[in-house]
Amino acid sequence: MLLAALLTALAAPLAQAQGRPVPAAQPQGERLGAIAVTPPQMADPTRYWEVYEEAYDLAASTGIDLPGEVAFTWSTMEQHGWFGGIRYLDEGAVKVIGYARKHNWPLVITLQPFETLQSRIPDDLTDHRLDTPELLARWRAFIDAVYELTKDVPAAAVVLGNEFDVRFAVEQVQGRDRWEELDRLIQATRTHVRSKPGWAQVPFSIEATFDGLTNPATRKQLLRLNRHADLIGVSYYPLKDDRVLEPEIFESHLEQLFALYPQRRFDFYQFGYPSSERIGGSLEKQRQFVEQAFAEWDAHSDRIRLLTFTWLYDIDSGLADQLRKNVLGELNPTLAFQAFVGSLGLHGRNVGEPKPAFVELQQQLTTRGWGRKPAAGEQ
Repeated sequence: MLLAALLTALAAPLAQAQGRPVPAAQPQGERLGAIAVTPPQMADPTRYWEVYEEAYDLAASTGIDLPGEVAFTWSTMEQHGWFGGIRYLDEGAVKVIGYARKHNWPLVITLQPFETLQSRIPDDLTDHRLDTPELLARWRAFIDAVYELTKDVPAAAVVLGNEFDVRFAVEQVQGRDRWEELDRLIQATRTHVRSKPGWAQVPFSIEATFDGLTNPATRKQLLRLNRHADLIGVSYYPLKDDRVLEPEIFESHLEQLFALYPQRRFDFYQFGYPSSERIGGSLEKQRQFVEQAFAEWDAHSDRIRLLTFTWLYDIDSGLADQLRKNVLGELNPTLAFQAFVGSLGLHGRNVGEPKPAFVELQQQLTTRGWGRKPAAGEQ
């Protein structure tokens, strides 16, 4: 606690010098903190699941409330039955559900008909409108399967899509406007999710990028779609033209979101800052980003419910390039994308390589009481 007091005292003059009032560290309250868990690099593939579980244990040691999203891909589920996928990694969602039970975590469950630029709709339905009876019937059956797989684990949110606005913005530029179809798909999804006993009271949302939510070309469409959402779902990385912005930009970006969605609460399902110097990042800037995030969260704890720090371990260049091809195709063929996704981790690629950002995250969580178990007799 002495260290926490010292860090707070040192941070105050800096923030005051920048002209900002310094909010005191607020108790956790109803806020939810998450880490999107990626495994470390491992020399022995036969220990994969053992090492992966250790990564979840490391995330749990910080006191977080839940892991990152567990994404279920429509086309994959239809093709392989009960097999789902963790976002970006083709691993078994069943394993993640087991980790959630172990750590008494709820889950953010993402239903994916789209993933950034890519369609995850089954091949035989790709030419259908999004609101046809046949497509909606199959979509509801997919939701039914996900519910059966996860119904014994509490849900923190049920989310449609992963940065789907990227695909629809590109289609819009190409002269194909499907926002109205998507609106009806979202309405149908919300209705079906609400029909499930275990999800009836769980927040429903859609996940769009910060750029999509704020860009004049798409923000009106997303304002309309978010009428069906209980929370505003955001994927947030402060990037522009393949360069990372300064950590303090988060303050003004929040102001933009709050102005567009007054009185609404936000879930950040992806939230990260790359440490690669190739694109203007650094280990120190990444640490400052975590510090800035908690300062803004304290100041706006009534508006931000969830921050999901993305992600636990850095990924290697091969996986980064695979991710680029799988999610973006040839939209971003530059090395800058690899530098971005390859340096988001709070750790390096190996076990025992915490970055300053991870140490900062632990300290910020501890200072606010995350992970503290109530003593006997406490409420």
